[in-house]
Formats: sequence, structure tokens, C-alpha cells
Amino acid sequence: MRSLSTKRNLLTKGNAKKVFFRALPFFMFAFFVFMNSVCPAFADTAYKSDVSKLAKSVVDIVGYIFRVVGIIMAVYAIGTLIQAFQSNNPDAQSRGATTAVVAVILIFIPTIIKSLDLTSYLTK
Repeated sequence: MRSLSTKRNLLTKGNAKKVFFRALPFFMFAFFVFMNSVCPAFADTAYKSDVSKLAKSVVDIVGYIFRVVGIIMAVYAIGTLIQAFQSNNPDAQSRGATTAVVAVILIFIPTIIKSLDLTSYLTK
């Protein structure tokens, strides 16, 4: 184990050259890794129609999933609301109403996206 005075005197004039050449391969390796990781990529405009078709199909699939989840949540919210009103539980009524509102929003999100034509902004 080196003493503290030895660590302080590590970069004296005689040792500086030795330390530099010992650390040089590490810094060269780090520099080359960094330079090879920078790789600009430019999209070709010939595939713009393919990208727009892909984006629209992905939005359609996600919209379908939102609708299915919204329908399941709506069924659950109706059941929760029925039980909450039967037991006269205001907290459960509030949670059931909130779940129903979220379910309605999830069901109508694909319609909103299509009516506002938001998919056209993805492919510009």
C-alpha cells in the first residue's frame, strides 16, 4: 500500500511522462469509441409514403387497444357504480364515476385523433 506522500508525488517531473504514456491508451480508446458512436443518418424521401402508412397503422393498432381497454374499464365502472349506489358509499361512487369518465375518454381517443388528423403531423 502506498503512503500518502507517494501519492502526492506521483506527478513529479520525472513521473509525469510515465503517467501520461500509461494513461494514453485508455484515452485513445475512449476517443475512438466516442468518434465511432457519432454516426449521422439521413432519411431517404423515397420511403416517406411507407413511413406514413406505418405510422397510420401503428396509430390504428394503438387506438384499437385504447378502445378495448376503455370498454373493459366502462364495464368495470358500471359494476362499481351499481355496487356503490346500493351500499350508499360516496367514496366508491366518486371512484366509479372517475373510472367511467376515463373509460369514455379512452373509447373516444381514436375518433378524436382521426377527426383532428393528428397522424399527418407524424409524417412531416
